[in-house]
Amino acid sequence: MTLVVKYLAGIKELIRSYPKGGKFTLVSGNQSADLDSVISAISYAFLASQHEEFGKKSSYIPLVNIPRDDLTLRRDIEFVLKRANIEPKKLIFTDDIDEKFMSNYSIDIVLLDHNNPQGPVLKELISNRGCTVTAIIDHHADEGLFLNANPRVVKTCGSCSSLVLNYWRTQFSSDLVQELFHELKGLITAPILVDTANLTHRVEDPDVAAIDFIKTLGLEGAILGNYFGEISTAKSDVAGLSVRDILRKDYKEYEIGTKSLGNVRVGISSAVKPFTWFVREYGSEELAKGVDSWRKERCLQIHMTMSSFVDETDAFHRELEFFSHDEDLVGKLKSALTEKFDLKPFKKEQLLDVYSQLDLTASRKQVAPAVQEILEAL
Repeated sequence: MTLVVKYLAGIKELIRSYPKGGKFTLVSGNQSADLDSVISAISYAFLASQHEEFGKKSSYIPLVNIPRDDLTLRRDIEFVLKRANIEPKKLIFTDDIDEKFMSNYSIDIVLLDHNNPQGPVLKELISNRGCTVTAIIDHHADEGLFLNANPRVVKTCGSCSSLVLNYWRTQFSSDLVQELFHELKGLITAPILVDTANLTHRVEDPDVAAIDFIKTLGLEGAILGNYFGEISTAKSDVAGLSVRDILRKDYKEYEIGTKSLGNVRVGISSAVKPFTWFVREYGSEELAKGVDSWRKERCLQIHMTMSSFVDETDAFHRELEFFSHDEDLVGKLKSALTEKFDLKPFKKEQLLDVYSQLDLTASRKQVAPAVQEILEAL
């Protein structure tokens, strides 16, 4: 049993036996709970627990920022965890953070892969119960919150896990760094490879530094390439999933205050298949019903799906789909985004309006802040 597996296996017993009033630090990724968010949370919490200074101050628990049942939708995460001999039942999910937990313990928060709290549990703990955000490591746009967090690393790069690795490898002696990251290398390498498409896309200096260090642990190019292929296959496997499952598999939600329209709620799903696949798999009518049902369930004014995929010639593509019953509102949003991200009309089915996104560099990290800025001005 590795140190990481042993650490995770003991978390639930630690919580059961912890004295009332004791301090926990929840380490959480964002509400999409993608591979980067989940693995960076596990890695940070494990490394903090092994650090002499950090470990004395608090007990660190990685939080998977979704309900437990939703993990089965994320087959890439299940693959990476299984490869590391980590049982998902040992992990802590949002439905484990109940009223008893919130009331019995003093709780600090570490935000990873976001710097403005996402998800109902984190918002409840921070906004309503006064829990302190003590640290942030993130690669999204800096929203300027929690400026006293330490560390507070908000830097653009491909993967948040690169920043987590680069921070923690400066916090231990060289011998201990080698020992701990040998334990973690299979885990923490996975999101870096996925988020940079095996170091071919959105690669920044922190990603290069992280991979260069990983190579010193014995993971070389061919091994990394094979690993990336295996994870990508698992991520692309959506067999048997419903429209609702795919829309909530990698999903973020935004409450945006506008000048004249009040608050507008927007949901953005990420998908790994093109629109033509969705129509072929579900039919246009069933697809539109599924999207509208999800929109109603989440009380959204606008739903967007961002698809990124590789075609049969290995060419990379992006598509952006809009769904809304408010044609005036979504029309203004589409017009502004068309200019900003070079959108070209592709197809319209029912209320689904699909565009090819010719700006291939812009993922949800870039599109979501643009949506917020556009709607705030209305």
